[in-house]
Amino acid sequence: MTGFVLFLGAKAPTGLGAILQNPLVPLVLVMVLFYFMILSPQRKREKEHRSFLDRLKKGDRVITNSGIHGEVFSVSPDQVVLEVYPKVKITFSRSAIAGALPGQATASTSSMAETSSSSSSKKGSSSLKKKKK
Repeated sequence: MTGFVLFLGAKAPTGLGAILQNPLVPLVLVMVLFYFMILSPQRKREKEHRSFLDRLKKGDRVITNSGIHGEVFSVSPDQVVLEVYPKVKITFSRSAIAGALPGQATASTSSMAETSSSSSSKKGSSSLKKKKK
């Protein structure tokens, strides 16, 4: 009985203490944490994937969701034709493209790499000629 009387006579917490004792506060904090740790990065990945699909062009090396590797032969608004072997072409929907092949350069970056490697090979060949003389 004295415990009940003490409970009735106790003062209710005020200010920050009252807010922290609310059972909804931890739930709201978990939801905010869930958003920033899971939903926000997922939306960013989806946006990057959509922009990748919009930038697809002939010559890019890609992998499909089913694991088929190929080179983009042609691109239409809703389909992509991949050349998986010489003279073997398969049509996929754009959504079936998972991404660029790991370790493979896209057509735009490979052309830049070829120009830089050709200039460095020219430098290397001139240095070899000097060594032979």
